[in-house]
Amino acid sequence: MRAVPDVSFFAASGFWGHSIVQCDSSDPATACTSPTTFESAGGTSFTAPQFAGVTALLVTLSHERQGTLNPALYALAKAQYAARATATACYSNGQTNNIGVTTGLPAAACIFNDITTGNNDEPCAAGSLDCFVDAGAQYGMLSTTGASSLTVAYPSGVGYDETTGLGSVNIANLIKNWNTVFTTTTALTASPTSITASESTTLTATVTHGTPLGYTGTAPALTGTVTFSSGTITLGTCTLSGGTCSLLVSGSVLPIGPDSITATFLGNETYPASTSNIVVVTVTTATTQPPLSLWANTVLGLGQSMKLPVSIPKPAPAGGVNVTLISSNPSDVTVTPSVFIPAGWTSPKVEPVLKGLNLGIVNITASAAGYQSNTQHASVTGSISFGRCCIACMGKA
Repeated sequence: MRAVPDVSFFAASGFWGHSIVQCDSSDPATACTSPTTFESAGGTSFTAPQFAGVTALLVTLSHERQGTLNPALYALAKAQYAARATATACYSNGQTNNIGVTTGLPAAACIFNDITTGNNDEPCAAGSLDCFVDAGAQYGMLSTTGASSLTVAYPSGVGYDETTGLGSVNIANLIKNWNTVFTTTTALTASPTSITASESTTLTATVTHGTPLGYTGTAPALTGTVTFSSGTITLGTCTLSGGTCSLLVSGSVLPIGPDSITATFLGNETYPASTSNIVVVTVTTATTQPPLSLWANTVLGLGQSMKLPVSIPKPAPAGGVNVTLISSNPSDVTVTPSVFIPAGWTSPKVEPVLKGLNLGIVNITASAAGYQSNTQHASVTGSISFGRCCIACMGKA
């Protein structure tokens, strides 16, 4: 069983000249047409609909069903009563004396105005347990010090109490701060983290959310926008889907060198903003790729096969180099599709082979990752006068 109440609303029905003024346009007697048709009343019949209206405002703000409000309410109250700026600044009458007079107003930032004066009297019959009764009276009040003296059982006090709960509610501040009870965390990755100015990296933001302690039910959907930045440079935005989104960023928009990039979730009506960790993307100056060497202007006879030397200027790195060869017209000249240059070698163990199928001239292109491609001609003649035009050159890249 939990304690009640949670919060307080004005509900006086005439005591000490205080009450709720109300009218009903559907009733001629209280038709809201002039002050003479107004009447006064009070009680929970008014305050419960009032708080239902507050809930409707929260739903309108967040565009989401809110479920049980208590976890959020108590999380906000805990933050208010624990914060140095508001811990003692939210007393509804400026002081803590239960029978004191008003000495000031609560701070403008308070969500809950802590009511410290007054009490809830619990009537009891003379002779019942802990019932304090004036001499000769049939009824008295429940007392926490027993029947011999009167200590009201449910006084208002500092913080939560069983008379006014967390206090009365500043509705504007409640709406304004509602999303602060939920939390978000933004994480950022970049792939790759080293690029040249002509290459790109993919930035991916992942936003996760947290809910107040004790929150039950399905949390509101996490939607919104993420902005990616490098210092003062805004790189772009993306829209979350399933808590994540990505942005392709060209190295040309980033300064040469290491760039510190962050992702910021901009927040929405339910969830607050959050900024990610820093991810460093390094932009390097593009380097000139070494060329592939390919025999130039090879001549072969109709139906003849011939080796086509291909090489690189320096020994291949660890893992070797795969060289791809393409004929511009395979119906006239075919070529071995690919060869492999082992690590430490400058040419393949097995050279590629050309074969002349029809008379004509075709282009043979050799390419490999990290190297400039090379294109040379291969001619097929009707008779063979020589096997190769033995001019070794780099060719046109």
